[in-house]
Amino acid sequence: MKLISNFQFCDDKIIEKGAVAAGFADPTLEVITQATHGFNIMGDPFEVTRSDSNRVFEIEKQPAFKFLADRVGIPEAKDIWELAGMFFGRELPEALHDEYGNTHTLFNVFGKGDDGSLLFPQVLPLGTKLCLAVRDEERMFADLDKMVAQLIERCQGRKPYAVFHADCAARGRWSFNRVLKDEIVQRMQYPLIQDQNVPWLGLYGFGEFSQLGGRNRFHMFTTSLFVILKKEE
Repeated sequence: MKLISNFQFCDDKIIEKGAVAAGFADPTLEVITQATHGFNIMGDPFEVTRSDSNRVFEIEKQPAFKFLADRVGIPEAKDIWELAGMFFGRELPEALHDEYGNTHTLFNVFGKGDDGSLLFPQVLPLGTKLCLAVRDEERMFADLDKMVAQLIERCQGRKPYAVFHADCAARGRWSFNRVLKDEIVQRMQYPLIQDQNVPWLGLYGFGEFSQLGGRNRFHMFTTSLFVILKKEE
């Protein structure tokens, strides 16, 4: 979690700062995808006033790190991990609100420069409006149930061939100083596949990709599901 490098394994090779992908193609199959996070947006938005790609130098014309530390009441903060519990929302176009079940996508900060600049996992151009967001477990589970119901409706009675699942490790109920994951998995698996023998392949990630509005988008803190189905004839 120092975010210095990453390692991937493929057969007898170890790949640093790379990615391993497995692809398959079958014209008789289709995939339906959906993602949900269930966080609440809070407070007034603030604006990126100086940035370069995914590095933000100023927010509201103030040094980015100082602005956020003051915003959450930790003006003496020195290290990025002191702000690790901060979640940021970026508003989606209104046409995507219903499909996503939320008005904003989420992400957090993953790096700090010596000059007080901040690194984000996506490009934030000048003028980008951001909001703070807060974890809401009740909504997290309610929105998950809603998304699963929507996926079942989209299946139109077809049995899934397989389900791929990307989940943020921070999801689930926070209890006993750890996140409990079993319930959140069960609330997806049984409604979708019940007692059928369907492969379910999942992973915990530091970001998820799922379609929204017909195109792939980057998400964080979500449950993202990818259901493989036989195309309707």
